Amino acid sequence: MKSRYKILLKKLKLNKEGCFIPFIILGDPSIDVSLKIIDVLIQSGVDALELGIPFSDPIADGIIIQKAHLRSFFSKMTVKKCFLMLHIIRKKYPFIPIGLLVYMNIIFSYGISKFYAKCSSIQIDSILIADMPYEESSDIRRTSKKYNIAQVFICPPDAETKIIKKISKYSQGYIYLLSRSGTTGLQKTTIKFSLKKNDKN
Repeated sequence: MKSRYKILLKKLKLNKEGCFIPFIILGDPSIDVSLKIIDVLIQSGVDALELGIPFSDPIADGIIIQKAHLRSFFSKMTVKKCFLMLHIIRKKYPFIPIGLLVYMNIIFSYGISKFYAKCSSIQIDSILIADMPYEESSDIRRTSKKYNIAQVFICPPDAETKIIKKISKYSQGYIYLLSRSGTTGLQKTTIKFSLKKNDKN
């Protein structure tokens, strides 16, 4: 099958459209509700899905997504249940690109080859590992290539040109470009200003 990402990006380019890919933690707040949310998103016209497997220490995420991880755990989600959900989603929506955003400990605990083999059997299109830099990704890249899964890498906002070139070389499907440093979600911003005597109130 031709890459779902390539088909999508070609279509968007022809129509001169942007791409909307929402992020959902599987099992938040429950399996049934999570599946219904995904149904609504797809029926509303999203271009692809980015789905997260709940993790106990999501260091790259801010408070909003941290709470989503916790709600998923409270609903007694496991990696096995996540794969069952992914199987249901793929069977129902065979053409939409589905990418996973996970943390490395999940893959290590499951077994790298076993994890990618399972994703391949479900026809997952891509995997982004939030806490794995490309410099330490040689084993992962070999495994993703073996199972024909696009390995996505994160490009930091302050990356030097040589790093951007390497990420462009290694990242498949698309590149996850951060718009700013720090965790995801809302951040408090301090605005400094001064008033002069002739400033208007």
